[in-house]
Amino acid sequence: MPEYPFEPKSNTHLLPGQFWGVPLSDGRWACGRVLAVKTQSDAYFPGNSRTFLAALMYWQGDQPPTTEAIAGRQVLAQGWAHVRSIQLNGQMILGRRDLGLDGIRGLREVTHRGGGTVMVYEGRLRSGPQHVRKRPPCRSSRHGVLKSSRCWRSAYS
Repeated sequence: MPEYPFEPKSNTHLLPGQFWGVPLSDGRWACGRVLAVKTQSDAYFPGNSRTFLAALMYWQGDQPPTTEAIAGRQVLAQGWAHVRSIQLNGQMILGRRDLGLDGIRGLREVTHRGGGTVMVYEGRLRSGPQHVRKRPPCRSSRHGVLKSSRCWRSAYS
């Protein structure tokens, strides 16, 4: 078990439930959280030593998040991220709160929005093929969830 706080260089020490602070433009803080770590790729989602499923929690505060402060908070948004998204935003994993304590499994997401048969995931769990209407793709950047820290910040604007 890692000692907190620590700066992740890979997903080796990342565990579901770990969290970090995301500084907002008004001086307040949001909270990012590890939902899952995937080291093996499949046909639909990446997996390597640097990616993980990240969440932006429905929380903001005057101080960086703590285990007690984020208790009972749910997922606002999620996406696959590179560990640099932590390094560039909050820089350090501050602690860990078991996802089960808050009933968090992750949001449902689909593998693509081009129509036809797609795979539906809930958090990291694949629930099977589904038919989905065609919609525009989500936008993301190379190192972040929700484009960048600006998108994390704009979720509260």
